Amino acid sequence: MSKLPNKILKEQIYQDLLDKFWLDGENYPWSVETSEDYYESLDPPSGVKEYLKSPTAKQKSEDFFTQIKQLYPPNRLEKVNQTLLKQFGESVPANWLEAIAQQAQNNFQDGSSRLEKLLNCVQPLFSHRFREDLQVFARPIAYAMRGSQTPPQKNWTELSESEQIRLTLTIAKVALETYQQQER
Repeated sequence: MSKLPNKILKEQIYQDLLDKFWLDGENYPWSVETSEDYYESLDPPSGVKEYLKSPTAKQKSEDFFTQIKQLYPPNRLEKVNQTLLKQFGESVPANWLEAIAQQAQNNFQDGSSRLEKLLNCVQPLFSHRFREDLQVFARPIAYAMRGSQTPPQKNWTELSESEQIRLTLTIAKVALETYQQQER
């Protein structure tokens, strides 16, 4: 007996729900011509578009992005990679330039001498050479007083190993100097 009132109650709820959907009028505009008006009536204008065009909003957005830049410093490694690619990209393989930039990033802040920093940048690339041999090539580059060395006009594979070492040390010097400039 108690089942009958629940069953009747459920049927009444379903009937009321169907009546609400079918008899209440238009719930969704099926016509393309009326759809835009329908949605505008649901969402009255808020003035957001006008505010976004105002000088106040522009100033606040500039302030916001300035704060973001202060929180997240630029990627120094990427800038150094771009510098090296621009100067040496035609004559040296990109993977060598990336390796030098990575080593320079690891070594540019340590307290060692310029010579040691250069050697630390280049040693992993020429691991088959003794460190003392690399020092012979690195001294003139580390202690050069002025002038810049230009990359050779030959292709990387055409260079002798000595020329490759000199060029790699020059690239490491440029990478370390680029990191130092970014530090200022």
